Amino acid sequence: MKHSAILQTITDRVGINYSRYKNLNPACRQVAGLTIAVTKLEELALNKNPIETEAAHAKRVAAAASKVKSMTEQTQQQITETVTEAKSELQEIIASKSRLIPTEDAAEIRLALRELNSKQRKKVLFDATNNGDAVILAALDQSNYLTTGIADDLKVRFLDQYRGSQAPAEFEELKALEGMVEAVPVAITTAFKASEDAFDPSCIKQLQLDENKAAEAQKTFDESVTA
Repeated sequence: MKHSAILQTITDRVGINYSRYKNLNPACRQVAGLTIAVTKLEELALNKNPIETEAAHAKRVAAAASKVKSMTEQTQQQITETVTEAKSELQEIIASKSRLIPTEDAAEIRLALRELNSKQRKKVLFDATNNGDAVILAALDQSNYLTTGIADDLKVRFLDQYRGSQAPAEFEELKALEGMVEAVPVAITTAFKASEDAFDPSCIKQLQLDENKAAEAQKTFDESVTA
């Protein structure tokens, strides 16, 4: 039951952290659905019908594993589409509320920032962020270190703080979405591994050979009786 245990941990974590967000709730439910499917697959693999042969049991488990694999592929595609659409929607709303549109003075602002020393630059950015000065921050948004003397990580920090202040709910959900994006691949990989582990290729291959032999024997018998 190792795969279902991993998936349950992921399901619990994404449920606690992300299910409250409208755009992420469907993905949380889909991960939970994978967890249930893998749990049932592992239970099926472990509980053989006493009147069933090993070959028949392996065939039944393989069929179930194939369904789990297909479900995982569909879930992966659906979550990717959901996350992509949600990210685009959130970024659009944040951009609209933040109003970071460069003005005709943007180049001059960047030049002025570059001519300041490090302490002065930080003071300008601190004040612009706290005062909601979209003009200065828009000029910064379209810049790089060579044009302003401001390191990229510092620029991102101030811009994120500003965007978070202008669109707090959307910005929080966008950050949650980024966390969800990190968790989902682990769940998908685990579900695929579960379907692979439940499928015993050597056993299925032998089963197919035995079935072919049985079919051939039946055909030979039928022909002999008919003759």
